[in-house]
Amino acid sequence: INSNCTSLLNANSSKIPVAFTGTAKDPLAEQAVQYYRASSVVLTLDGYNNTAALVEDANAKPVPLPTGIDTALLNCLNSTIGQSVPLFD
Repeated sequence: INSNCTSLLNANSSKIPVAFTGTAKDPLAEQAVQYYRASSVVLTLDGYNNTAALVEDANAKPVPLPTGIDTALLNCLNSTIGQSVPLFD
C-alpha cells in the first residue's frame, strides 16, 4: 500500500493492516467491500452498510457503495491487496 497508493492517501489514512480480534471495535461483515483468499483478508469501508451481507440469499444484490468515496483509492487498495495477499497450501 505504501508503494502503490501513498499518493492517494491523506494524512489521517491508516496504512497498517489490523487483525480481527473479535471485539466491538472490529469491522462488521456488512462493511466489507472485498474479500480475498477465501475470506482470510477483507477490505472494509467505515460507514458502509451492505445489509445484503446479512441475509442468506445468494441472489441478494449488494447495497451500492456510498457516493463521494475516493474510487481511485479504493481501486488501488483493491488491486494492491489482491496481488499482495499470499496464498498458502
